[in-house]
Amino acid sequence: MPALRARPLPALVTAVALGLTLALGAGPVPSVEAASGLRFTTFVADPSGKDDRTNDHLNREKIMVKNTGRSSVSLSGHTLKDQQNHTFTFPKGVSLKAGKSLTVHTGKGTNSSTHLYWGRGNYVWNNTPGDKATLRNSRGTVQDTCTFTASKHRSGTVNC
Repeated sequence: MPALRARPLPALVTAVALGLTLALGAGPVPSVEAASGLRFTTFVADPSGKDDRTNDHLNREKIMVKNTGRSSVSLSGHTLKDQQNHTFTFPKGVSLKAGKSLTVHTGKGTNSSTHLYWGRGNYVWNNTPGDKATLRNSRGTVQDTCTFTASKHRSGTVNC
């Protein structure tokens, strides 16, 4: 009887795992970020008009978040932050249904299911190319980013 050659265990485990993956038709497991489906859609870092710090003008500085996933996502404890560490924390009980959007305004106002207010008396976004918004979940994992780019600076708005 011929002797069998020993195969290293790691190679065998890899071969079995690959075979099961191909047999079951499984692909890569989506990351937590991809599974959440939270994405920035529109970023108004430099609203038109004079920067007069009126609440009306402050509220025209805004960023919109959309749930592109298939189920509702709780935003409780999620944060929105700029590069200077100005941080907005989404209030407890806020959730976003699948396919729906909400807008975070810089100024003051009454929160609703589609509009949230940072409550600031001054601008957050610095109106210069490279200014970046970051959305993190309550565990600190980045969900999305959007950068105010030089090529789109004239309009004051970036479609993320």
